[in-house]
Amino acid sequence: MLHSPTHNVVLAHYPKTAGTSLQLWFAEAFPDARMVVPENKHIAVPQALHHLAPTIPRIIGVLRDPFEMMVSLYEFWRHGATTQPHPYIRAARECSFRDFLAAGVIGDRARRYEDFFGVDGPGWANTRLLDFHSLHDSLRQVCREFGLPEPPSLPMTNTSPSGVKDLARYREEAGPVLPFVERHFRWYYEKGVHVMVTATRHARSATETATVPRPAKVATITAPPRGSIERRGPPLHVRLAGEARPLRAGHVRTVAAITGGDLRSPQMLWVDVPETVADGITRRLDAWLLWLLPHAVESGRDLVLDGEVSPELLRNAEDVMRVWASWWPERRPVRIVAAAATDDETDGERQALVFTGGVDSFYTLCEYDRMAREQPACGVRPIDDLVYVWGYDLPLFKPSAFEEKVATLHQIAERTGKTLLTLTTNYRQLDLPLAPVHWGPILHGPALGGMASFLGRRWREVLIAASEHYDALGAWGSSPLVDHHFSTGRTRVRHHGAWADRYEKMKLLADHDVAFEHLTVCWGRWSARNCSGCEKCFRTMLVYDLLGARHRAATFDMSRYSLERLREVWTDKPLVVQIYRGLRERAIGLGRSDVVEAIDRCLTGTAMVREAA
Repeated sequence: MLHSPTHNVVLAHYPKTAGTSLQLWFAEAFPDARMVVPENKHIAVPQALHHLAPTIPRIIGVLRDPFEMMVSLYEFWRHGATTQPHPYIRAARECSFRDFLAAGVIGDRARRYEDFFGVDGPGWANTRLLDFHSLHDSLRQVCREFGLPEPPSLPMTNTSPSGVKDLARYREEAGPVLPFVERHFRWYYEKGVHVMVTATRHARSATETATVPRPAKVATITAPPRGSIERRGPPLHVRLAGEARPLRAGHVRTVAAITGGDLRSPQMLWVDVPETVADGITRRLDAWLLWLLPHAVESGRDLVLDGEVSPELLRNAEDVMRVWASWWPERRPVRIVAAAATDDETDGERQALVFTGGVDSFYTLCEYDRMAREQPACGVRPIDDLVYVWGYDLPLFKPSAFEEKVATLHQIAERTGKTLLTLTTNYRQLDLPLAPVHWGPILHGPALGGMASFLGRRWREVLIAASEHYDALGAWGSSPLVDHHFSTGRTRVRHHGAWADRYEKMKLLADHDVAFEHLTVCWGRWSARNCSGCEKCFRTMLVYDLLGARHRAATFDMSRYSLERLREVWTDKPLVVQIYRGLRERAIGLGRSDVVEAIDRCLTGTAMVREAA
């Protein structure tokens, strides 16, 4: 981002929106122009304002059709136009366009326009966003409004090496990922196209800018004032719609129709389970309550379920919404309307673990069975079923990756004496109020709890492995503060393992060869294998290093590991920062000053400056 102190104006450069051409004009028009953060020319407006405080400059940026922008970014990176080692850049070079696009709009690698430009933030009233396809004319209008020198013809730089883009071909290749582009960039399609300056439309006034809402990047859900619940239109309505043909042979499908609320069309949410366990499906709508509750709260709509729900779950749902309210004070709880269930269904007896083959779920598998074996007085039953859900981590358009994943899970189940159950759902593909980016912060907890209650006639208890340590709890979808509230009168949900950090978990797994031989932590490329290049893989390889077990990292390419690479894969997400702080303390205790120094460089660098902003 370039800043001219004399003219009090900045140029916010979102990638592949003619930013380089505009920078050439800006540098020539304003000789005092300087980079706000020299090492980050694509710094977002909210972080830049932190560096420029207390000044609030006038801000110029560009909006481009998101799909066209993603195609341009893919071509630009794929053809070697940059040498940066960022994992998303490597995805462009090594993966198909569909996988690259999925990583951006489902995996949340692509930054949303409203987050980058700080819509409704302190600088929004001073922000003017230009139309990419009428760039020169719209820039002239803004320069006139701001009293800046009008630009000459803009040079074209950093264009795609492959020339004219065949967008139709890319749309065809995008296939099932295409709808996610509109969901990820919803603000652009619903608001951005109306506020950007075009050849025929002048800049909106400060009053008009204030009416443009900023969708929260993380779901924000709060309690209402005492004694009142705000209503915002028709409720979200759920009813069972019978059975349908499953995705795989040997399974049965249950379907529910979701209507009302802000939905543009009815959504059909389905779940496939193996025929062998179909008798464990409960007729209650407990699962559907958990799956839809975050979406109802996000849209401020009551949730009406056309069927029976466990009275205990109805009470628990109120507590869940209060926990969410303590985390995100911008939304209000909703009323849940359902009939109270009667106790005329058979209770399940089996113990289950939601299992992905990662560090957390492997730790729970090994530790829980150890406790059942060594402390029988506790009355703990060993785990019977390992449960994997296709459609949660691996998307449905990756059947080959799923088959490879299931083959690995079958080996684990066989060696540990467990039964593997693979369930399938389109939950993450539906056009519901919460976008896919909310999977980590809120959706995945209720999603896992929903699967637990869906087979409530089979399971007495379902374990969800902890991803956070007790001393680093934050607002996260699966948490010891909420997971037990996903319990029904029939099936208990238990959060397990939050007392152990990453190092402690892997230290225990070192005693279990099956874990180190099959450990899988990576989902960044929608693959069943570890890429060994992303941050999540790096942190796991770092723990192998601290344990002195690099030679046992059978599922990782340790030749790609070095402490110098930490800055390449670093991310300033709070959960990740907390993990590295914990690893730093472990490194101090082990006398690994090299690891401490590598982590310190990141904690005190740009990433933490952005976090502080």
